[in-house]
Amino acid sequence: MKSVAKYCTNPVHHVTFGARLCCAGVDSNTPLIPTNGKWREAKVKATQEVGERPNTSAAALLPSGTRILGVVARDMHNPFFAEVVDGIREAAHNAGYRILITTGLRRPEVEVESIETFRELSVDGIIIASPLVADTQLDSIGETIPMVAVGRELESTVLDSVHTDEYLGARLAVEHLQSLGHRDIAHIDMTEGAENTSTIRRRAGYCDAMRDAGLTAFIRSARAGPEHDGGAAFRRILDEGRVPTALFVYNDVAALAAQNQCVRSGFQIPEDISLVGYDNTFLADLEHVSLTSVDQQARYMGRLAVQFILERFKGRTSPRHEIVTPTLVARDSTARHSIRERRAALTLQHSLLPRGLAAGAALAVVSRYLPANAPSSVGGDWFDVIPLSGARVALAVGDVVGHGTNAAAAMGLLRTAVRTLAALDLPPDELLAHLDDLVISLGEQRSAERAVESEQHVVGTNILGATCLYAIYDPVTESCTLARAGHPPPAIVATDGTVTFLDLPAGPPLGLGFLPFGSVELELPEGALLALFTIGLVRAAEWEIDVGLSRLAEALACPGPTLDDVCDNVVSTMMSGSPPHDAALLVARARGLNSSQVATWDLISDPTIVASARGLTSRKLTEWGLEELQFTTELIVSELVTNAIRYGSAPIRLRLIHQHSLICEVSDASSTSPRMRHARTTDEGGRGLLIVARLTQRWGTRYTATGKIVWAECAMEAS
Repeated sequence: MKSVAKYCTNPVHHVTFGARLCCAGVDSNTPLIPTNGKWREAKVKATQEVGERPNTSAAALLPSGTRILGVVARDMHNPFFAEVVDGIREAAHNAGYRILITTGLRRPEVEVESIETFRELSVDGIIIASPLVADTQLDSIGETIPMVAVGRELESTVLDSVHTDEYLGARLAVEHLQSLGHRDIAHIDMTEGAENTSTIRRRAGYCDAMRDAGLTAFIRSARAGPEHDGGAAFRRILDEGRVPTALFVYNDVAALAAQNQCVRSGFQIPEDISLVGYDNTFLADLEHVSLTSVDQQARYMGRLAVQFILERFKGRTSPRHEIVTPTLVARDSTARHSIRERRAALTLQHSLLPRGLAAGAALAVVSRYLPANAPSSVGGDWFDVIPLSGARVALAVGDVVGHGTNAAAAMGLLRTAVRTLAALDLPPDELLAHLDDLVISLGEQRSAERAVESEQHVVGTNILGATCLYAIYDPVTESCTLARAGHPPPAIVATDGTVTFLDLPAGPPLGLGFLPFGSVELELPEGALLALFTIGLVRAAEWEIDVGLSRLAEALACPGPTLDDVCDNVVSTMMSGSPPHDAALLVARARGLNSSQVATWDLISDPTIVASARGLTSRKLTEWGLEELQFTTELIVSELVTNAIRYGSAPIRLRLIHQHSLICEVSDASSTSPRMRHARTTDEGGRGLLIVARLTQRWGTRYTATGKIVWAECAMEAS
């Protein structure tokens, strides 16, 4: 290689850096950016040739290229990456560099595209935060341009990296919870854990900390994405019947989503569930969040990454891998696990409340249960959604007197009784009358038990004075029938936003047996909201009932894009601070059936009409595109219409409902219920209802003011 010194007497002042590179064997047309190892080696040698000292000037020491660093962040929705970028920007600015930022969208192929774009823009170096690209591919790219990986553990012989000890960070989180007395600690991590070394290391730290303490690990994964769906993962934990005392979540954003779901499910942070996040972003320090979190020192890692890039510019060729020690920042989201009675009642309460609200296509339903903020104030509020025949749906909400585990057990008993009576297809007023009889009977049973046992040994039967509201919505007629037993009246929110509290016959609380229960039928059109609630919601701040109802009306009148938003607005308006009473809220939006989904025919009471009924059914199923169900449905219709003609009385009506299933109904004016019997081999008849039962998902009878309806429900798939 030529020596540059012989071409001038004062090389430092008169020879350009480009000329030095030319003498070093690098083409003068080569972009002045560090694109390969040969360029770097030549630059160092050219600098040494002319005798420059490393501290002469910044311009001479660093590449005379674009003076821009490219930054690829995995996910800009997570403030952790914003804080890494803040550290990069600060250090780059101090060194006279600018930065270009893009996101990898949580996809390795997008990260590679971003890196290639930066190379085309001739940036001087690249910093990639928490990359998902494979190690071998990163090494290949690192051969061509200085690059640093932040937040990911690498064993590269080419790239530099800076990351925290994720294993230690997870152990810090779990051991902190264990020091507070928690033993049932669940972990929510990401679905991409199989490829993500950070997730793997944190999971290992969690599992080892649990094993070392003699505890069982319990892990559920959240779906990766910008929404960081920790809330959905926590819902799955609850749906499995588990209520952990503490949660360790893989980042702060997902932890806040889990926290929101905790509140929606009736749990308080940290009274019921302690919560620890990861990253210690600015979100964790918000006043109303105060999240305990593991600090990765994101800004420091960003500054260190720039330092590594600058060291590469100065000639360092060996890789550096820096491990930053994480710390735990304890805040208000974690507390000592000591309130046993409250947790026992909450766990029992949650196990007895419905885990999914199956309202079918007739109603969109969202619920909230909010326990009181006191150890002994958990218990008796409940709700339920019950699918009925004829595409109808029943809504129930109630309140049991008392608190604690006894009230929670009594609530479960009452809810089970309501479900059992609802299966009989009773109208609301009759159902409450039967429920009242049951409560009286249970009260008498408890009185007898008290004569031989102390009260503390009798659990779950103290339901005298309980209240209940029961409603049935029919999407075919868009009508709703309601009755209540000592319960607050429901609210209806019309499509124009007008809020009305229904004037229902009050009825006495259950178990008193004073007066009969009355019911009211009203129109509930498409899009209208029906809100059922317990007294605790309108007495949350010790308001008078009228004041609480007025505030509830204001909250319901505020429109929300979803029912969850409506419920959240009600909760934030009514249950701020530390509510003294538990409360339940059930909000349903009516979704009436289109007239094209229902077909009705009046039939004469004559055996010859059966063939016509089959023909009408066949044509309607063809119109609905359900030809594969024609044979089965015609047979069912034939049996039901024949029974109505033989054993019922006119008028007879056939109705088909096309919803998520196919429903066949035959009504007549008789109140005689058909009875399925098992015919002997020598009997000529008696097999009709047995055939119907075998061909359908379910069938039954419900009574009306003018007679009865025999119905059968078929799956949409062919039998």
